[in-house]
Amino acid sequence: TKTEIGKWRPKVRFRRSIPSFLSTLHKELEMNRNQEAFGWNEDGKSFYIEDREMFTNSVLPKAFQIKSMTSFLRQVNMYGIKKSKNRKGTMHFSHPLLQRGNRELLVFVERKPQGSKTKAPIKYVNSESETNPCSSQSESDEENTADSQTIVQVPGPQGMQT
Repeated sequence: TKTEIGKWRPKVRFRRSIPSFLSTLHKELEMNRNQEAFGWNEDGKSFYIEDREMFTNSVLPKAFQIKSMTSFLRQVNMYGIKKSKNRKGTMHFSHPLLQRGNRELLVFVERKPQGSKTKAPIKYVNSESETNPCSSQSESDEENTADSQTIVQVPGPQGMQT
């Protein structure tokens, strides 16, 4: 049988978009406008907030359209971005998929489900080592949860853009 050319259509896969909050966060970090208030750490795999007052008064209202640090921290927490503080009071934030120069990885960051404190685990695989740097699961645990995992390949140091 002959196929009519007019009826043939290429298969187009649906591509998830980057969540607005993450897109704005990454854009502001890449623009490097308020380095004294916040910016990327040297390794490019985490970011810091040095001057909380300046960040709250100038960056949050303009870039994120929010007024309080609490709202920002709630958003950060919803996307699984981990927060830590050093002795000087500087806040540091990290997520395996939030990296300088790798905006395209943000499509794989998912918001935590409402009303749930847990979600299906995400397996991060370094493209060079084929190991999971973010997991403490044993191989037998990984086999048991493989059906409910999302596997994301994270570029190694040589694959990163700077």
